[in-house]
Amino acid sequence: ETRGLQDRIFFDHDGNHFAENTGWVSADDGLLVIDKDCNGKIDSGNELFGNNTVLSNGSLAANGYEALQELDTNGDGTLNSRDEAWQQLQVWQDRNGNARVDDGELMSLSEAGIAAIDTDYKNSTWVDKQGNAHKQTGEVIYLDGSEGQSADVWFDVDKGYTSYTLDIVVPQSVRALPWVRGFGNMTDLHVAMSLNPELQTMVEQYIVDPLN
Repeated sequence: ETRGLQDRIFFDHDGNHFAENTGWVSADDGLLVIDKDCNGKIDSGNELFGNNTVLSNGSLAANGYEALQELDTNGDGTLNSRDEAWQQLQVWQDRNGNARVDDGELMSLSEAGIAAIDTDYKNSTWVDKQGNAHKQTGEVIYLDGSEGQSADVWFDVDKGYTSYTLDIVVPQSVRALPWVRGFGNMTDLHVAMSLNPELQTMVEQYIVDPLN
């Protein structure tokens, strides 16, 4: 199950410090993740497995399974405990749907009951009712020997409706000035003025004398 744009969930898929309004995974499903910078967070699509995963050669993966294949160190077509990266992989169950890792939401693959993940995949054209495209699918083997399905879900994304992810202190002098919503890769006016005092001065001058 997935969630749609109407839920107003924001995640920085492309790692540019602007979290996009995005489709997302439902509370009872999980995302396969790898905390590359070991900060206890999943900061961008580079730490998911998809077309925003940066490969070892610096290029982007074509899809999540291509990203997984790079971690299949023994080349047997399956990711499991015999592969070096296995212990680094986790399942993120975003129970509250805020697209931020909260306490208890990350679990090891063994805690999730997963024994192996096939890196082979089939292409799919299925788009679910939330507008999220399940473009590739594969197989998962559980610890009890049963099998399930994995999928690289290409979430529906509104790149124009974004939220700036860096923590910026907005001075009171800026808070007293007009606010304009940001769009796409452009911050809102308060953040922009906080980062650029010259812009703040220009806005203040315009308020005093808009015709000059």
